Amino acid sequence: MTIPKSRIDAESALRIFQAAPDDALVKQEIVAAVLSVSPATLEKARCVGDTGFPVHIKIGARVRYRVGTVRKHLAGLDERGGGCVMVVQSISNTTKSW
Repeated sequence: MTIPKSRIDAESALRIFQAAPDDALVKQEIVAAVLSVSPATLEKARCVGDTGFPVHIKIGARVRYRVGTVRKHLAGLDERGGGCVMVVQSISNTTKSW
């Protein structure tokens, strides 16, 4: 499945993310939608070394995120009371039947 570089809606991003195995690599647009932030926020976090976001992987000029790493990050937010986890859980409960 090829994901266009253009914006992806949150529901599609969550479906892709939920269906992917932990070792899959996904684009920043998917991770941004899952975390409810913009891709620019992820880019800035990488530039300034913000550790409040999942670790990224560079493949040449491309940036990818390992699904398992993002899931662990979300689990950590849930333990600390992070707000975006609640959004992901809320949306995922409504899209399980796809």
